[in-house]
Amino acid sequence: MTFYNLNKEEKNKIADDFMYVYSPICKVFNEFIPEADYIRNSFNDEINDWDYISIVTKKKYSSGTTAVATCSFKSYGAPIIVFTDDICIGKNGKRTYGHHYEVVAYEDGINIWSIVPYPERLERPVLPTKIAFLKFPVKADTEIKLEVTIENKMIVVKMCNHILKVSDSNIPEKFHIGITACEGENKFYEFSLSNKEKNNL
Repeated sequence: MTFYNLNKEEKNKIADDFMYVYSPICKVFNEFIPEADYIRNSFNDEINDWDYISIVTKKKYSSGTTAVATCSFKSYGAPIIVFTDDICIGKNGKRTYGHHYEVVAYEDGINIWSIVPYPERLERPVLPTKIAFLKFPVKADTEIKLEVTIENKMIVVKMCNHILKVSDSNIPEKFHIGITACEGENKFYEFSLSNKEKNNL
C-alpha cells in the first residue's frame, strides 16, 4: 500500500508523486491549500465560486487498484476520486482532462460520471454522463472514507456502509488516479493506493 498524509508537512512528497490536472471548464488554475491536517480548496472571488482543484498520480496504475480518500465537505461540496488515461496540454499550457471518470461523494450519496471534452459548447465545454448513482444521506462536516476499486472494466465504490458498482467498456487498462475538490468546500486528510498485484505499486 502507498499512503499519503495530505497536509503541509507532506507538501513535497505530494508534489513528487502527483500532478495538477484541470477540467476544460476551469477559468482559474489554483492549487490545493495545505493546512496542518488536510489540504483544501477555497472560495475564489475572481470567479465568485469555489475553486475546482484536481491532482492525480504521475504514475499509472492498473486493474485491481483500490484508492481510498479520507475527506469531508461543507454543504454543497463534492469530494471526488478521479481517474483517467487521457491528459493533454490545453491552450493555456496547463494539463487538462480528456475523457475521465469521477466518483463523487455529496450530501445525497454517490454519483459516478464519465466525462468527455465538448469544445463545441463554449460556456461549459464538457459532456458529462451519469453512469451510476446511489442515494442516501451523507452528513456535511463529517469525516468520510470514499473507497474506489477499478477492476476488469468495473468501478466498485464503498462509502458509509453502502456499495455501488457499475461496468463501463471504456474504462482504461491503465490510469492516473487521484482526488478532486468540486462544487463547494472540500477537505482531504489522507489518500491511499493498493493493488492486488504488488508489482503495480
